[in-house]
Amino acid sequence: MLYKINQFTLLLCLTAFLSLSCKKDDTTSNLDKVVIIKYEQSKIYDKVEMGIIDQLNTSGIKLDIINYNAKGSEESLISALNEAKKQQPLAVLTISEIATMTALNLLKTNNTIFFGIFNVDEINKIYRYNNKNNNIRGLYKVKNIKPYIKKMKNILNNVESVGYLYNINTVDSIEKSRHLRNAFIEEGLEYRSLPIITESDITNSYSNTFNKIDAIYLDSDKLTLTAIGYISPENIKYLPPIITTHNMTSYNNIALSININYYRAGRMLADMLIELKEKRNLNEVRNRKIEENFDIYINKTVLDNINIKLNTNNLNINTKIIYVKNSF
Repeated sequence: MLYKINQFTLLLCLTAFLSLSCKKDDTTSNLDKVVIIKYEQSKIYDKVEMGIIDQLNTSGIKLDIINYNAKGSEESLISALNEAKKQQPLAVLTISEIATMTALNLLKTNNTIFFGIFNVDEINKIYRYNNKNNNIRGLYKVKNIKPYIKKMKNILNNVESVGYLYNINTVDSIEKSRHLRNAFIEEGLEYRSLPIITESDITNSYSNTFNKIDAIYLDSDKLTLTAIGYISPENIKYLPPIITTHNMTSYNNIALSININYYRAGRMLADMLIELKEKRNLNEVRNRKIEENFDIYINKTVLDNINIKLNTNNLNINTKIIYVKNSF
């Protein structure tokens, strides 16, 4: 008798479990799907995604979020976009310029919401695509270094000359160098081009140049970051302050970093998703531009070690002053 009761109890529990499982699956299947595609794993893209999730949770909006990370390769990106189409989502959300531009050729029948910082030609291509297919909206910024340079000049006192350290092997290195040269000169700053091919170039080719410039503007690719690491701890304190337009506070020798707030951008993207969910028509969702409301990261430890004074009158409410121990 006890065996029959236990058997009945087990059957009842199993039935209840299956019922709950089916209910959960059924609930998930009823949610609108959104596919998020990142070109690669990075702190910047992770902040965007975190902002999206937090804003959806804060708003009480439930979506079935499906993530694809293209791992920084074109083949993986194309594969992820093709998988996204099969999901028949409410929208495909592309994070990064590369993911967005590649999606233009593959998602012609899917709603696409994008995020990135694009050059003028890329923005024009997106608008031409939208005029033809009318199914893409985004949060974006047109590349323009001038506001960053102006802000940097105002914050760092006595900076009259800047050297641009960059990887000459990148596709747009020459064009970017020309653009930066014009931007620095317009701000009344002397410009020095510092191209490198290998990490050791920074010490072999430019050790004497560093004595003739007031700041180094650093690109964010791995080569230039590694090159800074080639400078010995006892010599790095004699470098001019290193500045960048990328949030790289984890690198101890970056003195000043200015960039948009990517977490805030993610929350704005979530608002676009919510608007699409409510209106069910992407045509009624407006494009949004990222405001030039910068987060400013100042490594005061670095600046103190190289005796650089700040013009604190030019610090805005988004300024974050960080303190790093054992910088050198």
